[in-house]
Amino acid sequence: IIDVVVEPLRLPDWTATMVLVLLLIGLPLALFFSWAYELTPQGVKKTAEVDADASITPSTGRKLDRVIIAALVLALGYFVWDKFGAEPTADTGEVTAEAESGGLLSVAVLPFVNMSSDPEQDYFSDGITEEILNVLVRIKGLRVPSRTSSFAFKDQNLSIRKVADELEVDYILEGSVRKAGSRIRITAQLIDVKTDTHLWSETYDREYADIFAVQDEIAKAIVSALKDTLGVDVGTVSVKALTANIEAYDLFLKAREYFLTRNVLLMNEAVGLFERAIALDPAFAEAHEGLAALYIVLPGYDPSLSQAESYEKADRVARRALSLDPTLAIAHSIVGQVHGKNHRWEEADVAYDLAHRFGPDNPTVRLWRGLYYFRLGELDRAHEEFAAGLKADPASGILNAYMGWSFLFGGKAGEALPFAEKALGLGWPYAFLGLSYIHLEMGHIATAKQVRQTQSTISADSVLGGIMTDLLIKPDERVALQERLRALAEENGIDLDAYINGPVWHLIEYGNYEAAAELAFRRDTALQFAWAPRFHEYRQSAAFKDMMRRIGIVDYWNVNGWPNQCRVLAGDDFECD
Repeated sequence: IIDVVVEPLRLPDWTATMVLVLLLIGLPLALFFSWAYELTPQGVKKTAEVDADASITPSTGRKLDRVIIAALVLALGYFVWDKFGAEPTADTGEVTAEAESGGLLSVAVLPFVNMSSDPEQDYFSDGITEEILNVLVRIKGLRVPSRTSSFAFKDQNLSIRKVADELEVDYILEGSVRKAGSRIRITAQLIDVKTDTHLWSETYDREYADIFAVQDEIAKAIVSALKDTLGVDVGTVSVKALTANIEAYDLFLKAREYFLTRNVLLMNEAVGLFERAIALDPAFAEAHEGLAALYIVLPGYDPSLSQAESYEKADRVARRALSLDPTLAIAHSIVGQVHGKNHRWEEADVAYDLAHRFGPDNPTVRLWRGLYYFRLGELDRAHEEFAAGLKADPASGILNAYMGWSFLFGGKAGEALPFAEKALGLGWPYAFLGLSYIHLEMGHIATAKQVRQTQSTISADSVLGGIMTDLLIKPDERVALQERLRALAEENGIDLDAYINGPVWHLIEYGNYEAAAELAFRRDTALQFAWAPRFHEYRQSAAFKDMMRRIGIVDYWNVNGWPNQCRVLAGDDFECD
C-alpha cells in the first residue's frame, strides 16, 4: 500500500523505510497481545480467564477462512483478467521506463565531481563526463540529455529526483574523477530514480593512458545494467580512441572547456590549445572539428574579427576534419553554415542533410539547421528542428529562445511566452528581445517596453528602448519619434548612429530598410529576424525584395517551393506577409 501511495502523495523517500521499522516493532507486540488476550462476546479478556466453551475463536477462524478464500478467488480472477483480457498498461519495469521517455529509456549523465586537489582540473572531470555522455548518446534506444542540460545542475546540490524530473529521465549516472600524475580513479554509479536504488556502481583505478578503455568499460557496464536489471536490450556500444597521443587529448579537453565558457579571452586561448593538439596528432579529427566550430562562433563574440576570414578558416579546418572522419556531424554543419553565408543554398542543403544523418539527436546540429531554415523563410521546418533540439537539450537557453521565436513568427505569441521566459531565466543574452516582441504581439505594450529597458544586454536600450518599441507600433509617427530618439540620445551621450547600425533589428525598427537589407546581404545571420510579425512593412519593401533576389533565395524558392507566408505575383515580383 505504501509503495502505491508514496508517489501520488509526494511523500518523502524515507516513508517506506519508516513504515517497515514500525511494522517490525509492532509485530512482537501484536503476537504477544494475540497470545495473552481473547476476544469474547463480553469483550476482550485475558486468555487465562476465558473458558474454552465461551471462546469465539473457532467461529472467528471460520469467518477468517471464508474471507481468505474470497480474497484468493478475487485475486485469481484479477490475474486471469490482467493476463488475458486487459489492454497492456505501463505499470512496471521495462514498459514504465519506455513510456516515461516517449518510447525510449532515458539516462542523464551528471557532471562527475573533480576530486583532485587542483580545482583547475575541473576541465578534466567535465571532459570525461562529456565523453561518456557522447558515447551513450549514440546507443540506439537510449535518450540522453545533452551536456548543456546536464551541466545546468552542476554545483546546485539538488536531489537526484529533482534533477531527474527537470530532465525527464528514468536513470541518473553520476560519479567522480581523481587525477594524480599519470594515475586516474573514476567512480561511477547508475541510479534508478523511481526506486532510488543503485543498478550498478564501480571504481576504476587506471593509468591515464587507458582513459578510452575506462570509458568503454563504463558504457558497457551501463548497457549491461539496463539489460540485466530491466531485461531491456538497448544495443551494443564501443568507444574508439580519439587519439593515440594522450597529451593531445588533454589539450583537446581543456580547449573544449574554454570554448564552452563563451568567454572571449578563453575562447581565443582555446584556439591555441586546439592547434597544439593538432600539431601533436595531425590525424586528430575531433580536434580539427572543435577548432572549426570555434572559428565559426568567435566573430559573434569578438567584433574585432572578420567574419569572412573566420568562416574561410572554419571551412578549411572542417573539411580537413571530414577527410579524417566523414561521420562528424558538427563538421558537416559548419560546412553548411559556410555555404549559407556564401548564398550557396543547394550545397548548404546537402551539408545539413549529412549533419542530420550523422547527428540526428545532436542539439547543435538541430539548432544550426533550424536557423538555416529561418533564413530561408521555412518557418515550420525551423520549428521542427528547434523542438527536436529541445528534446535532447531542454535546458539550452538559445534553443528555448529560438523555440519562442518560431512560435512568435508563426503567429502564436501565447505559446511563445514560456519559452522566451525560460531562455531569459537561463541567461541567454538576447532573450529580452524575443520576450519584448511577444508581449508586444499580446498587446502588453507597457510590459514590452519594461522588458526591453530592464533586461536588455545593450546598455543604450535602457534609455532608448521605449521609443524603439513605439517606432514599431506607431509607424505613422516615425519622423517625430526619430527626432525624439535623437534628442534623447544626445541628452544621454549616446552615439545614435552606432546604436542604430548595430543589430539588424535596430535598423528595421528605425525604418532604415536599405541598410537592414544590405546587412542581411553581408551577414546571413541577419536574415532570420526578417520574419518578426511587426516587420511586415520591411518584408514588403523594395529593399527586402531586391536583397532576396540578389542572394538567390527567390531562385531557391522557385525550385524548391515557396514558404507559406510568401507568394509569386506578376512577372518576377513577389510578396511576403
